[in-house]
Amino acid sequence: MEYQWLFRKYKEVDYSIVENRQIPVIFKFKQQNITLRSYYILPHRNQMIVAYEVDDCDDSRFFDVYDLTTRESIKTYEFKECRISINYRRFNNVDYIFYQRQRTFHFVRYDDLEEREAKHLIRFNFYEEFSIQKAFILDESTITMKCKFSNQTRQLVFQLDKQVTSITFDQRLEFDINFISQGNYQKVTSQKSIGIFVKDSNQSYFQLPCGNIDSFDQNVLRNHFLFYRNSKTLFIDKVSLEVEKTIEKIFHVVNHKGHYEYLMDSDLNLYSLDRGNNMNLTKVHQLSQNQTQQFCQVVTTPNKIFVEYKLKTQVAIVQVYDARTFQLLNEINEPEGTNIEIVPNNTSLYFKLTNNQFRLFNLNSNYDYFNNVQPLIFQGEHLLQNQIIDSQNNYLLYDQKSKDAIVVQDMITGKCLEINKEYEKNCIEYLSFNQNFLNDSEFYDKIKQFPKSQQVQTISPDDIIVSCQTDCQIILNANRVISLEDLRKQSDLQYENKPKYFCLMSDRYNKNKYVLDILSKNKVAYFDKTSQEFKILDLNDQLLEGYPIQALIDLQLYILLIQYDTQTIVFSLETKLRINEISAIGQTSSIFIDRNYLQISTYDSSNVYFFNDGVIDKVFQIKFPQNLEVICSFQNSINKTTQTLLKRKDKLDSSELYTMIESSFESINNDQNLIQPLYLAFYFENTFKIIIDSSNVQIFANGDHQTCGFFDLQVTDQLIDDYKSIQKMNNEQIIKEISLDAIKYTKFIAGYGTCFNMFQNNLIVLEVIVKQLSLREKQTLPILVTPNMLGQPSPLDFSIKNRQQKIINLILSIILKYQDHIIFNQFVDKSLCELFKQQIDLQEYFDSNLPSYQILDPSFPIQHQDEKELIVGINLDHPKDVHQKYQQLFGEKLKVLSHNEEDSLNSIEYNLINLPKTLQKNPTELMKVLSDSEKPEYFENQIIQSIINFKWKEYTLTYYKTKFYIYLIFMAAFIFDIFYTTYSSKTYNDEIKLIENEKLDHDPQEHQPNILLKISTKIICCLVLFSFLIHEVRQIRIQKASYLIDIWNYFDFSHIVVFILFCILEFTNEDSDILILNKILLIILSFMKLFYFLRIYDGFSFLVQMMAGVFKDLKYFISFFLIFILLFGMIFLVLFKADSIDEYKGVNGMAYFLMAFRISSGDFQLDDYQKQGSTLVIFSWILWILAVLTLNIVFMNFIIAVISESYERVMQKLISESYKVKANMILEREELLSIKELERKDFFPNYIVVRRQINNEANEVGEWQGFIKDLKYTVRTTVSKSKNEIISTHSSELSSLKRQFDELQKEDIVSLKHQIQQDGESNAQVLKEEIYGIQDDIVGLKQNMDLLKGDMDFLKISISQILQKLNN
Repeated sequence: MEYQWLFRKYKEVDYSIVENRQIPVIFKFKQQNITLRSYYILPHRNQMIVAYEVDDCDDSRFFDVYDLTTRESIKTYEFKECRISINYRRFNNVDYIFYQRQRTFHFVRYDDLEEREAKHLIRFNFYEEFSIQKAFILDESTITMKCKFSNQTRQLVFQLDKQVTSITFDQRLEFDINFISQGNYQKVTSQKSIGIFVKDSNQSYFQLPCGNIDSFDQNVLRNHFLFYRNSKTLFIDKVSLEVEKTIEKIFHVVNHKGHYEYLMDSDLNLYSLDRGNNMNLTKVHQLSQNQTQQFCQVVTTPNKIFVEYKLKTQVAIVQVYDARTFQLLNEINEPEGTNIEIVPNNTSLYFKLTNNQFRLFNLNSNYDYFNNVQPLIFQGEHLLQNQIIDSQNNYLLYDQKSKDAIVVQDMITGKCLEINKEYEKNCIEYLSFNQNFLNDSEFYDKIKQFPKSQQVQTISPDDIIVSCQTDCQIILNANRVISLEDLRKQSDLQYENKPKYFCLMSDRYNKNKYVLDILSKNKVAYFDKTSQEFKILDLNDQLLEGYPIQALIDLQLYILLIQYDTQTIVFSLETKLRINEISAIGQTSSIFIDRNYLQISTYDSSNVYFFNDGVIDKVFQIKFPQNLEVICSFQNSINKTTQTLLKRKDKLDSSELYTMIESSFESINNDQNLIQPLYLAFYFENTFKIIIDSSNVQIFANGDHQTCGFFDLQVTDQLIDDYKSIQKMNNEQIIKEISLDAIKYTKFIAGYGTCFNMFQNNLIVLEVIVKQLSLREKQTLPILVTPNMLGQPSPLDFSIKNRQQKIINLILSIILKYQDHIIFNQFVDKSLCELFKQQIDLQEYFDSNLPSYQILDPSFPIQHQDEKELIVGINLDHPKDVHQKYQQLFGEKLKVLSHNEEDSLNSIEYNLINLPKTLQKNPTELMKVLSDSEKPEYFENQIIQSIINFKWKEYTLTYYKTKFYIYLIFMAAFIFDIFYTTYSSKTYNDEIKLIENEKLDHDPQEHQPNILLKISTKIICCLVLFSFLIHEVRQIRIQKASYLIDIWNYFDFSHIVVFILFCILEFTNEDSDILILNKILLIILSFMKLFYFLRIYDGFSFLVQMMAGVFKDLKYFISFFLIFILLFGMIFLVLFKADSIDEYKGVNGMAYFLMAFRISSGDFQLDDYQKQGSTLVIFSWILWILAVLTLNIVFMNFIIAVISESYERVMQKLISESYKVKANMILEREELLSIKELERKDFFPNYIVVRRQINNEANEVGEWQGFIKDLKYTVRTTVSKSKNEIISTHSSELSSLKRQFDELQKEDIVSLKHQIQQDGESNAQVLKEEIYGIQDDIVGLKQNMDLLKGDMDFLKISISQILQKLNN
């Protein structure tokens, strides 16, 4: 399968398993009995640092470095004479370590730890015993640390005479620290107006006596440090370390390297800081309404803000926000008693548990982590769109407002150089043909002169083609140029026009070795510099007009891609046709190709096209962030990581600029981005396209422009915990929670699914959910019924497996109401036979859009002279592929459509039966289930009828006709044999009697039956019956014990046995009564088999079914009638003393029973009554009258009534019974098919297309026969319409009431409250009464809503009862 690499490489995460969300990270420590002191994550090195102490080594600390991937120890460092934990810090992309040794404190680069004593950068010498609580780098030239000595705490600030990154170990710095006493501190500060830090008299360090909770904020403002002291925030000037502003509450710095800068208070309000003298704060946004108990930390990235704090419930959480929009992206509950390390670079959290173990929480599976949008900053300033000058290859040129200079920035590496504006043109020219020009050591010298190029005549295999210019010039390496005209001279091709449109072309391995030359609108040539050959491609679709930017030829996907300025088009090299599914309209920002996918990013989305057997099978469209649009992109060549430049849509030229990295689909998922949305594309087999954005994943079928449904993926870790918690509640708690917010639980979480997955075994809760969702608009609800993970059963599968019929009906109703699209039919299709077995009412299902798709396409004419109904099977990959199959389906089966106005046209409809699993996966199961079904309603449905008709006409009717024609040979020979042997034997016997009576004088042997003729007819009959015997034996082998269930099998087998006895008796005992009885039985059985075969014709089938149905309905009546015959027969037997009656000679034992039967038929025998005695004769006549009344008048009229009623019943079910007969015969045929025949796609296609005339009464003859059936259909149709109208009306009324309710709450009450504040206390009471009146009105509205809900429930129940009665 084309996607196996994807499933093997990227695994879907089951979030119901805690270990999948918080992945255990187990490190093997070399030491035993350790106590962890601190740990640090180094994502750029893929390492973790763990600092710990060993219980029996008091004077040493250990420092282990682990590989995050293998969890193996890389290195262990031992710090002797060290009694405090080790501090790691990263500053300006360099890693540093602070560590203590006795009375010295050292600062060293991480890479120099092996030689730390010799290569430390700064040494801090203390004159007293001390311990460092915290040490970190504030800015380029400032280090701070918090020290404890003699129960006192000092905050030290060191101002370095050089930047931290420029310090070397051979020019190391050294400080001697002498702590100032409290008295001296107060004495010095009393002489200063605003300073709190006291500078040492000899060295450039400052100190401040402080409390345990006083500290610096590790994040700093542009010009200030923040220091927290006595629950106040002090703004400290970076240079003078003097206090410039004090605020009476704690504020935290929220910034990231100049990308943004805010202050945040304990209520999670963000403020911007005015850089003027007053330093005023302006509220920007409140991140959350949560009530915080304790603020822990804030960590930032260029586009994310991580905030850790404790709620008043003592629950610690981490919230992740988008730094641009402030949207909440995730919320994670910390495990109790853990220490957390936020690693923003790879968006992961590490939890340190109490048992020295770790857990990793990965955030990358969220869509919002895929679009890594970052502000474009230069020297701390956010660049604006109006500063852009030009872009060339991977370079961006923009203006510096502060001075007369231009900045050239390599958007791939980030390198920047400043040039004078006078060299702008020269620089642009160099950049156009040299992608590495910024790294040229002679850059500044070269841009002073305009570049000169060397003209060449040929391109050699070793040359590098840099680019193609619109002036028909090809740029080569070493600043060489060749014209397209000169290149053409190397070929033997005959060119019809001058060179005009051409571009550079590469393959998927990014080897720029082709030049594509567009010769005409549907013809191109390309030059392969490796083989030095020219090749021509004739295309069957036209190219676009204009200059192409670049092209790609790929011999694995077998495609040709050409990128234009406003559109990218792709051709199939096999068909030479344009692939219309690839519609990359707009400027293309990047192109990637790998494995079986092609990825084209336009300026609003990234589109990934997956190929399967040379055609596009699935499309993933990943939307770019909202309110941003692409200005330009920088991709050196195909399959290279792209840097995209974006601006805000709501601003024009003054918009801020942002950058976003675009990488290949595989790279995105290597970072575990989009894995969860990716899997959703495979939940439904007919999904062709998915659109992924920040809020949901939309599902599209092939050819659809409107979404089939969507998954709500606005999921946080808090929501996952809520899903976990609700499953542990009892029904009362669940119902209360669902009633508060049912929509919350319609979001999809892998492993949990939706609320229908979580409560798939709880009917009570499901009914509450359905009730809550009924008040919502269908379009606003996501996909509700779905597997909880790929390959797992859906809620419908679960309920079917457990035979929970009420839940089955409920989930079916949800699918039909909210997911009425062919893409969701797979849930029902794979279990349709099981639903038949459980006798589920599927009428609404078959009337929906799930099992049938109406084909509306110009290629399928809806007006045609030919009115015939056609049912054709077809094999498709996707149901909507049928739109291109008209000629294949009906082209040769219909008359050519005439446009003659005199020809009458018929309205035609086309429907595709969408049951691929039922029709093809287990092809014989459907007919078996239908044959066993006792519900005639199943056979009244057009879809089932069409399937039966297809199977009947495709391989059943011909089979039975062949059998029937063979059987007619038997009947002809058998009838001839019966007539011939009977008449010839009679003639022969008559002549024998005449000879015996001496009335005939010639030999009778000449009239004796011809023995050869008798033998030949029986041989013919035996051969025919032998073929049927083989058929019966095969049936017995296949059906085994079930063979005995069908009564026709008894007739078939008895027929063969009786015929064999007939042949034996006729040649051994010609004149015996046994032979005559045998012949009579054989005649009956032969005609019974004839009736069996007559069922293949619709006209005879009706009659056979009617007779069979009448006798079936009369079985109890006839039994009762025979009991009365027995009653009166015994009475007459006693009454007439068993006297013999001449008319019944030979059957005297049954004489009086036959007399009773004759009375019932009106044939009266009265001669024997006069022979009775005077006493009995009166009683005999009374009994006779009673017998006539009972048997003749009552029973005969009863039997007529029963037969009439039975006839009416049979007529009502005539169609369903006739289709059931066909189903039985199809089943019998399918059971005899060979394995090879069962695999035939024409016999068992996955789709069936039905063409029929609209409103064709002839096609529906007999379907609604009978008065009851007409009435039932009328009532059901009327009730269905009324039901929909009532529900629609009440839904609109409920929506209207809800809007009124909201308006009253939001407008009237707010308005009245505002009036209360304005009018004062005097009018307060009056206005309050008005509020209470409005609130009463609201209560009344609520009551009306409840009444309407009750009415709707009553109507639904009543309608259901009416339909149930009608169905019964």
